[in-house]
Amino acid sequence: MNWTKLSEYHGEHIYSGSIIRVPTMTPYNGDWYSEAIVDFLVFDAFGLQERAGLGLVVMSGAKAGKINAIFPASSNAPKTRALSKEWLFQNWKKYFYPEGEPHQAWIAEAEAVVELPDGSVWQIPAR
Repeated sequence: MNWTKLSEYHGEHIYSGSIIRVPTMTPYNGDWYSEAIVDFLVFDAFGLQERAGLGLVVMSGAKAGKINAIFPASSNAPKTRALSKEWLFQNWKKYFYPEGEPHQAWIAEAEAVVELPDGSVWQIPAR
């Protein structure tokens, strides 16, 4: 996986399947996550509630699988089903992580999986 600082990310849109990695900035007090680093998967939350955009689900640690945020429709980049990077930066503390800053985060785009954990390459069986 290729990681880029979120502040240096080439795109203006963040798509479903991207991973955002965030360092924890304060000792655990129940409000955030106990791990030093937390990964979040950007997911399509459009059908989960009215006027929703994309959302973030925890991918790592003890709270993996927990929905962290569902962003409002105003977070969508115009004419896309993508999160506006500009909107995320402007609303980081309100919707994502009040103690952190977006320039501390990293992003990786979703990649195709090409091998199984044992290193073997899988071929889809022919019918």
